[in-house]
This record gives sequence, C-alpha cells and structure tokens, in this order.
Amino acid sequence: MKKLLLALALIIVAFAGCVEETPSADDLKMMMMDSVEKVKTSRSTMETDQTMTLVNETGSTTFDVVSRGEIFTNVTNRSMWMTMTATTSPEDVKENLTTDRETYLLGDTVYMKLDENWTVLTGIPPEMWDRQDQLKNQMEIINHSEAEVIGSAKIDGQDTYELKIVPDMETFSVVLAEEMGSMPLYGINLTKLYEESEMDWTVWLSKETKLPLKSQMHMKLTLTPETLGLPVEGADFVEMIVDTEETTFYYEYNQPVDIELPEEARNALPMPLFSGMMPPAQ
Repeated sequence: MKKLLLALALIIVAFAGCVEETPSADDLKMMMMDSVEKVKTSRSTMETDQTMTLVNETGSTTFDVVSRGEIFTNVTNRSMWMTMTATTSPEDVKENLTTDRETYLLGDTVYMKLDENWTVLTGIPPEMWDRQDQLKNQMEIINHSEAEVIGSAKIDGQDTYELKIVPDMETFSVVLAEEMGSMPLYGINLTKLYEESEMDWTVWLSKETKLPLKSQMHMKLTLTPETLGLPVEGADFVEMIVDTEETTFYYEYNQPVDIELPEEARNALPMPLFSGMMPPAQ
C-alpha cells in the first residue's frame, strides 16, 4: 500500500511539473512591449461595425457604418500603406454611400487617395509617424491599462494568452479620440461619459512571441448635448447612441514588406491646409 501511495505521489509531482505556469498580466505586458519594440515590419487587417442612433423629440434615426481596412508597416524605412473602405447605410434609404481611401506615408511625405483623387502633403514632423504606428500605439494603450489574464485560445493556429483590458479614464479618452477622428474632445464631460459608457476589450498575445495576434473591442457611448458641452436649447438631438465593434488581426511580423508609391500618385495635388492632418490609424 505504501509503495502504491508513493508511486501515485511521484506521478502527481511529475504531472505538476508539466503544468504550464501562466505569467501575470503585468509580466505579459512587459514582455509584449519588449517584443513590439523589436518589430521592424508588420501587417494588420481591421473590421469595424458601427451603429449610430440619433434620438430627438419626434423619433429616432439609425444608420450603420461598416469599415474594412488593411495596413502594411515598415518601421525601418519609416513607410506605411493603408487602405480603408467605409460603407454608410442610412435607415430607410435604398442606396448606400461607399468611400474608399488609400494612404501612403513615406518618410516625411503623405499621399492620400480619396475615391479617385490624389493629394500630397510634405514636411510631416517625425512625431506624426509615431502617431501612425498603429501597432505600437495600441500596445502603449494596453500597457498603461489594467489587464487580467482570463484564459487561452488558438488564433490562426497559434496558442495565445487571452487578456481582458480595463482602461482607466485617461486611456478611455485616448481610445475615444481615435474613434471620433478629428472631432475635438474639448468641452466634452469626459468623467460623465466614462462613467456612463460601456467598453469591453480583449487582446490575444502569442504564447511564443508575446506579440498580439488579435484585438477585439466593443464600445457603447451615449452622448447628450450636456455631455458634449452644447446648449440644450436649440440642439437637434436629445441623445446620440454610438455602438462600435472593432476587430484587428496582426500577422506576418518581421516579414519582407515592400511599399511602393503608384505612378498615378506622383502627380498628386497639394493637400488643402484644412486637410493637413492625417487620418488617425484605425
């Protein structure tokens, strides 16, 4: 009997030694940032489904915006290519509105094609490049957020750690600025908006490389004239509900990426001053 118990004990000890120890969320964030710093090239795809509902005294109007995009980034050459197609579907309107945008960032010059028209802006400051490095920006936000390891999963055949991201109000404002694009945040009651909004964010990190393979975020905002710092009298809406689901896949890290400007873009017209800001990375 004693020999049997001893054998069982040895089996249990041996099995325990084979059980993978999951790193803490803080350790994973540290390893993630270290890995991201070593990334020279990457590719990513984005899918965003957004529903906006405007509510006024007479009823409500809803429209959907579906965006699909792709980004190639070469950090070494400070070059980036991005394409984005957005389709807007207003409620009770048969014909949808589709907008195609293509952007090249080559050193200090940005070329942008909106539908069929090319424009160019030169003399981009170095910090503008940092803003457009979508991978690094997203991971910086995650690094400054609370995180919790909630499980593991396979993404594209790779084993991953599943992290739940819990942004604080400062991080929330950064994400909000990206979602709202060029719309200024001054005047907005961020505290009230943060407290009344919903945000669920999950990131999957490769167990092997600690690099992100997938990011999925759901954000629901309820905006009112008071929240936006607008006078209630004269406002054409009582509230605006914005429900966004955004999924990004990252892949082909440190694989060859050639970004070449199309010949048609070389005759691009100078970008108007009011359009001098690049669109935020999605």
